[in-house]
Amino acid sequence: MQFYLDYSIDELWKSAFRYGEEKAIITAKRNGNRYHDTVVDTFLSDYKGTQDIKSKLPDSYSFPQRPTLMQLYVAHKIKTNSYFGNFSGTGAGKTLSAVLASRVIDSKMTVIVCPNDVVNQWEKNILEIFPDSKVITGKKHFIQNTIILGINTLF
Repeated sequence: MQFYLDYSIDELWKSAFRYGEEKAIITAKRNGNRYHDTVVDTFLSDYKGTQDIKSKLPDSYSFPQRPTLMQLYVAHKIKTNSYFGNFSGTGAGKTLSAVLASRVIDSKMTVIVCPNDVVNQWEKNILEIFPDSKVITGKKHFIQNTIILGINTLF
């Protein structure tokens, strides 16, 4: 049963991402059916969580564009779940959602595992989004007797 609930909730979110949040909110109305109302209540609760993040972006956020609904949703899910995967397509904004989520959960250190050919792009994007980040790449962070301190250190 949980599979069907999750599927239906995901369908509401897909609709919100594709057609706009206003249309999804209009669609998400309770009708007295316990299954349907659980889906609607969960969607609306998560939607409220995304709006809370939107209204309280971290102070040092400096990216020119405001986060999209998907990026806010991912940050909210990471804040409220012990695990969450973002498998959005190329160009959907996964990098910004990951960096934003690390700040929303007040992470002291975030480790990013990625192919070598995108390390510089990650570093550039992180510093563009949150210029006060300390980014350490490559083998520099494995040097013996080195202590890495700092808030919001991103690898």
